[in-house]
Amino acid sequence: MGIKKQHRQNIEVIRKFELNTPSWQDVINNVNNSIQKGDLIKSNDRGFFVSHRAYEILEVDMVRKKLKANGAHLYVNFLYDGDAFPKHQDNVDVIFWQIIGKTKWVVDKEYILEPGDLIKVPKNTSHEVKPLTARAGISFGI
Repeated sequence: MGIKKQHRQNIEVIRKFELNTPSWQDVINNVNNSIQKGDLIKSNDRGFFVSHRAYEILEVDMVRKKLKANGAHLYVNFLYDGDAFPKHQDNVDVIFWQIIGKTKWVVDKEYILEPGDLIKVPKNTSHEVKPLTARAGISFGI
């Protein structure tokens, strides 16, 4: 595999993770299916959506199983300047898989994630996420 890793204070970035990434159509279908099933979809008026059924996308479920993650959440921004998440901490280790577009992660420094990249952020580590383009990504809690 052509994986390039960067480590810094327990932050790990894996570039060009070699699995097929879901398409925009997969993303749209997942959000639509979640809405039709009556699931809670987090959203705001700036084009930001979160679905908790990302594991229903075949490629996502394969990665979820490989990582031994409990679940998978789909994060979508349709606007370049849309909100994602302000600075926060999670109570689990998070592995985020960028599948479409670009996202800036500010942890101990800035990391720009492109399709196929993963970032691992240890639990209780402050981080902030900002879309740089329309984007979609998957968050796995470990």
